[in-house]
Amino acid sequence: MIDGRGLWQLDIDINSEGLVEAYLGDLSSLPREELQYWESFNITPSGNPNPNRVLRDYFNIPSDFSDAPVFGLMLSFKKASENVKEQLGVSIWKEPDSHTLKKINTLAVPTVDSTEAFNNAMLALTKALADTLDEKQLRKLSGIVDNKIGSIQLAISFFQSQGANTSPFEYLKYVQDFRSGGGAAHRPNGKGDASKRLRRLLGDCTSTDWKERFVYVCNRLTDGFNSLVAWQIQDADSQGEKETSDGKTSDR
Repeated sequence: MIDGRGLWQLDIDINSEGLVEAYLGDLSSLPREELQYWESFNITPSGNPNPNRVLRDYFNIPSDFSDAPVFGLMLSFKKASENVKEQLGVSIWKEPDSHTLKKINTLAVPTVDSTEAFNNAMLALTKALADTLDEKQLRKLSGIVDNKIGSIQLAISFFQSQGANTSPFEYLKYVQDFRSGGGAAHRPNGKGDASKRLRRLLGDCTSTDWKERFVYVCNRLTDGFNSLVAWQIQDADSQGEKETSDGKTSDR
């Protein structure tokens, strides 16, 4: 009871899958007559708990919201991928293997200002969002058979044909390109100059702090994936109407 008004409160948090989490022992604060009702919302655990909450609650270590950009990104990515799957009937992202999943689970804003920490975070980010793209499925959707065209470009081509915002995949190209170039080591290599790849990745970010640079990357990707959360596939009729309105030939 709170302030004599028959109210109750429960300490909760949001995990990496966007699910509401509560400690089992805290459920004792719920009124007995409401337990069965709230039990109906219980599902099999999925995702990872907020690491800040673990530090705060178990180790009494003050924590901040430094990993909020990562949680925001993964939640946006989850919603976008679920909507795309609902619209297409198939997923364009594959389930990660155990090695990739281990990398994804370590994804966090770097705790130190160093190129090595930035590179490690970018590697986990690339594995989570780019390496899991299903090239075979995207090739079917886009109708492109050229094996020289990779999964990200296939996604761009397909969503362009749908009139959708391709910004998450356009920027994802810079993310993957940065990883392919060897990270933030400012030296040329066989695949191009890493410093140029870094400039393309950071865009209008002026910070020299590697932690802030990683947050910038997360925010750019989050904005892109948010555009796919409400995306709807075009059916044949609406596509025909669009072509007619553009002055192109139509089979009508």
